[in-house]
Amino acid sequence: MAYTTKLYKAMEFCNEIQSPMFSPSLGLKPYPPSLEVDQLAALQDLLRSPAVLSFLQRQEASLPLDGWEETGSDDDDEEELMEDVAEFKQGMMEKMGNLTCVLTQLEMIDTAGNINMQHFSLESLTAELTDSPAGSDPVFIEKLATGFSDCQAISDSWPQTSINRHPVAKNFGNGRQMIFLECAKKVQAKTCTQFQLSQWLEQLFGDYMNADLDLLEDKYDAAEVAIKAMYSASSSVERFVDDFFWQSSKF
Repeated sequence: MAYTTKLYKAMEFCNEIQSPMFSPSLGLKPYPPSLEVDQLAALQDLLRSPAVLSFLQRQEASLPLDGWEETGSDDDDEEELMEDVAEFKQGMMEKMGNLTCVLTQLEMIDTAGNINMQHFSLESLTAELTDSPAGSDPVFIEKLATGFSDCQAISDSWPQTSINRHPVAKNFGNGRQMIFLECAKKVQAKTCTQFQLSQWLEQLFGDYMNADLDLLEDKYDAAEVAIKAMYSASSSVERFVDDFFWQSSKF
């Protein structure tokens, strides 16, 4: 609840101010960005390219002929597309700027846009989660911190050529930061799910780690394996009932 409240307040705060990532005082682009002359020229060149022209021609050829009337010239179509692209780009800049502000308020990144690994450290996680059911277990905290450290290593070693090919990273930056944050979300979701599975197994079977089941040493990984084994051994009828209660509705 505390995290959700902090996130809500950060979103509310950032809706009222300019993102630090696009602050003119830092010598970066103004926020929201304005469409400059060179950007218009680049869009014009894009629309004149053979590949784009071929795509537009295919789209035009696919339109139904019955009841269709020409509404403008090719120049008008190109100008409208230019405006759409420019509007989309400006909207993305606004979204990325606001997200950057929220991440800064949550102390996940610093004002320079770099990942704040201190926030994801064992020490910080212990202090932040110590009063929660999962946070009271040092094994859970250490597993979470290790996962975040792995995410940093993954983002640092990700090929720059691959990042440069991604449209969002190429045009709006922060490629490695987004790789880390997406990885961190997966680590958090998986680790928290494993904690819940472990709690469920303890309620059913007690101390399942001492039941001589030949499971993994990590009790959270062991809980995941145990649940998968139970599901694999269940009958189709048991799975149907289980899915009825725990899966999304199929009706």
